[in-house]
Amino acid sequence: MSEEAIAQRVIRVIAKNKKMAPEELFPLTRFEDLKMDSLDALNMIFALEEEFDINIPNEEAAKMKSVEEAIHGVEELLKAKSSLSN
Repeated sequence: MSEEAIAQRVIRVIAKNKKMAPEELFPLTRFEDLKMDSLDALNMIFALEEEFDINIPNEEAAKMKSVEEAIHGVEELLKAKSSLSN
């Protein structure tokens, strides 16, 4: 899966979570700017875990403060998962 495809899927999940159009989200969009509260963040983490079939540890989730950081976090977890399954 290409990084671009991962980024698009992460953006789609976040947009759906916040009930907004994916076009309204950019890598530099910060979650605090989206008025994302802790429940929104939790729902987003669950949605990303389901979308990518990964487990996002709490310490990793805590680092995700923007769309770009969420994309990067998912990419890293997918890389770790694929290296474990090889």
